[in-house]
Amino acid sequence: MPEIAYYPGCSLLSIARDINEILFDVFREFGFSLKEVEDWNCCGSSSAHNINPDVSKRLAWRILAKSTPFKEILVICPNCYYRLKEGLYALRFSSNQEEFYSFFGCEPPVDIKIVHFLEFLSRLDWSSFSILKLKNLKLAPYYGCSLFSPPHLSSEVLRMGILEGILKKLGAEVILWRYATQCCGTYLSVVRPDLITEIISQFMFESQKKGIEALVTPCVMCQFNIEIRCKTTKTVPVFHLIEIVALSLRKIEKKCLKHHFIDPVPLLEEKGLI
Repeated sequence: MPEIAYYPGCSLLSIARDINEILFDVFREFGFSLKEVEDWNCCGSSSAHNINPDVSKRLAWRILAKSTPFKEILVICPNCYYRLKEGLYALRFSSNQEEFYSFFGCEPPVDIKIVHFLEFLSRLDWSSFSILKLKNLKLAPYYGCSLFSPPHLSSEVLRMGILEGILKKLGAEVILWRYATQCCGTYLSVVRPDLITEIISQFMFESQKKGIEALVTPCVMCQFNIEIRCKTTKTVPVFHLIEIVALSLRKIEKKCLKHHFIDPVPLLEEKGLI
């Protein structure tokens, strides 16, 4: 079974452990073995970048140094994806290459590719898998704000519409809405929960108006924030995309969905999908 280097990042081994386990199951079904980058560290996220850009850069570099045996690194978190891409971009400059070598004692992996799992899913031949069509499910894409990198870091594949394309391949009814790239609040959810609750309430009111049954996001932080800060009477669950993929592959059970703050099981039972 071919191996793929995988960088989980902090959230996949904390608030999103269930998502991490589902990801491994799904990739085994695809015929790939995910090999976690050895002795990985936090990418630095927003904190290191805001406090000390040099530290942020070197945190990303250390992850790249640990991944040198591979040609690609699979990343699921949009923020981690951006930080690693930023660190790799910095290695285009000779002064940074010298700094990299002085810190890590190896040649900088300038040719390694950082691949978001959305990109990986988009290049799969779905016709080769037995798919449970999600034709009765009305889903709205929610990208959040951090997935699409600045132009100099952007991928040719990772564009608006990629999430909708995958959901359509799985047979879901995709409903477009105006909050697809609205920020969920990220860390402001801790500092100003009152403000984020108001934003999330707007999401839920719009969902009801459009007939949306669930939101689908590629970001675990967005999923967590929307569900935990939702205080409206009528709510819709928020799925991580890998949960929807696992559902279509018949690789998810009720016990795998216990991490949700808005229970998705009644909806899935009503649709005969679980």
